[in-house]
Amino acid sequence: MKIYTKQAKVLFSVYFLIGTGFALLRPVFSDEGYYIWAARNVLHGKILYVDFIFHQLPLLPILYAPFSELGLGTYYILKYISVLSTLGLAILLYRHVLKVTSNYIAAYFAVLLLIFNGLFVDFNSIAKMFALVNLLCYFSFYLVSFVKFNSTTKDKIIFFCTGLISSLASNMRIMFWSCTVVLFLYLAYKLFRELKQGKQKYFYISYFLAGVLFSSIVTIYYYLSYTDEFIFGNYKHNLYSQQNVWTGGENLIKWLKFFFMPQNLMLFIFMIIGITQKFKYKVPAILFFLALLASHSPGYFIDEYLTVLIPYVIYIGAVNYNVLKKKLIYKGRSFIKYAVIIYVFGFFITTPYFRYMITGRILEPNLLQLNEMIEYEKTLKGEKILSSWYIYTLYSNKVNDTLNNNYVYSTMIGKLSPEECRKYGLPDSSLISNLIKEKYYDVIVQNETTPHVLLQHKEMIKDYYKLDRVFGNSKYFVK
Repeated sequence: MKIYTKQAKVLFSVYFLIGTGFALLRPVFSDEGYYIWAARNVLHGKILYVDFIFHQLPLLPILYAPFSELGLGTYYILKYISVLSTLGLAILLYRHVLKVTSNYIAAYFAVLLLIFNGLFVDFNSIAKMFALVNLLCYFSFYLVSFVKFNSTTKDKIIFFCTGLISSLASNMRIMFWSCTVVLFLYLAYKLFRELKQGKQKYFYISYFLAGVLFSSIVTIYYYLSYTDEFIFGNYKHNLYSQQNVWTGGENLIKWLKFFFMPQNLMLFIFMIIGITQKFKYKVPAILFFLALLASHSPGYFIDEYLTVLIPYVIYIGAVNYNVLKKKLIYKGRSFIKYAVIIYVFGFFITTPYFRYMITGRILEPNLLQLNEMIEYEKTLKGEKILSSWYIYTLYSNKVNDTLNNNYVYSTMIGKLSPEECRKYGLPDSSLISNLIKEKYYDVIVQNETTPHVLLQHKEMIKDYYKLDRVFGNSKYFVK
């Protein structure tokens, strides 16, 4: 059967236009500059975890490094990597559902649910790791559908590639190791159940492990070479920085809010109906969902984290499209078409502009406004800046020479001894106070929404510096 119909191509084109719109017009996300900054440090020969703190596994800044010195072009390129990664995910989801169901309508349904999920599209159009990691993780799930569990060279290649691709995602974001683990357990279980030859079973699973090992070489190198710094960046830093935990219920409320957002609630209803049915690759789909849910729920919680669940929720619902049509009936008529129309309308009320409007948050500048903001400064190259906002620091002409590790939550200060601060290159609160009093910096840019040590000094900044201009949530102070 033909794979890419005109309707499918139209849907992919629609997403590309939507993704481009989000990439250009979405308000700047505070974390984006941090990842670009880390990539630029790697390009300049600085050592991850040693010369600067990085609180994820090492692969992403190394991959992004070649694009990190292109001015604002870097920002455009990394955003388009995210857009193209999400387009790739939509194509994989389409092919996957079509392969399992041989039903074009079900495949269109899956793509439609993905490209019009406002929260998913929003957080997968930013210059972070979400889109690329989601693509790799889903690709490893998709490859499972090609394993026949018989003694063929093709199976061996698929086992290796599944381990390789899953581990690539895991070595960018540590939470995705849960998917690599469940893939290993699932494939091992299927091998021992379906493959007759005893020794071949161990041999086959070794291909998967070889793929995992190959894509983990960089991570293993950093762990063995800089063990203490590696553990601090990937574990202790996140542990010390956590603000929202299950205790007190704040995280639970945010967690429930994600599930009860109108679009997501509809997807979970589709999934619940689908889970009651028998369908191909039901077990790995549910395992991926549960693994990602378990690894992304505890500790510091933000809505974007759970968007990783959405492709698997959609898969489970879409492969059971015919069941949904029969189940979602009112007065003898299926209302799944109306459900889809309501779902698409829900896209508009989950965009960042609408979310910010109903919560009263001030919008950050988008890419075009950011360029205008930087052009506004009539300053000389080499002037010193103290900034809690990486994007601004990266693209201004000023030098951020003191807080090279300024991506540190204010709650972390005080949890480490002065010796530990010096060891890991963390900002010293008293040093910053003295530099502000001495007016060492020519400009201070304080972002009100970024948890940062600067928030501890905001009153002092007002005493020693003059507020020059406000850009969104960022205040621009000069001497």
